[in-house]
Amino acid sequence: MRKKLAVIGTAICFCAVALGVAIFIGGPERLNSKARRQWKGNAIVQIAKQTSDSAGIFKEIEAMKTTPLDSEWWDTWISEDLIVMTNGQWIAYRNVCQKEDERIPDLFLGLGSDGGWYYSTFHFCVRMQNLSVMGQPKSLTEFSNAYYLREFDGHSDECLKETRPKH
Repeated sequence: MRKKLAVIGTAICFCAVALGVAIFIGGPERLNSKARRQWKGNAIVQIAKQTSDSAGIFKEIEAMKTTPLDSEWWDTWISEDLIVMTNGQWIAYRNVCQKEDERIPDLFLGLGSDGGWYYSTFHFCVRMQNLSVMGQPKSLTEFSNAYYLREFDGHSDECLKETRPKH
């Protein structure tokens, strides 16, 4: 009887640990969390507002060419909310890294100069450090392919899905 209870107790402990690991690592339910949906909604509003002023976008691009916002982190082609490709295309974006808010798995949202809305779960890191290291993309197509961007309609929760290939 004791042996049976020990086996049952061990199985329960194992299940509890597995559940804890699954919750910590996350899964599909974390991708649709309330915090992530709220962040998405706010980011879309901010991007839409930013891109509604095309003169403001071009003014920011010209300013970026001459003076990086913060030479330690930003280059002349990337700012806190805009990435300019070598061919002149651009994407206004917002990015959240799980290191900034552990409740929100990595998410990048953007509206490109081609009028398309994009999302990615690529880990750009805090302040887009990984992109800064990789260098300026040549085009939106190259950027999309390299960083697993997918198009979406600019409002649905489609953009909360994973974009990186499973290994």
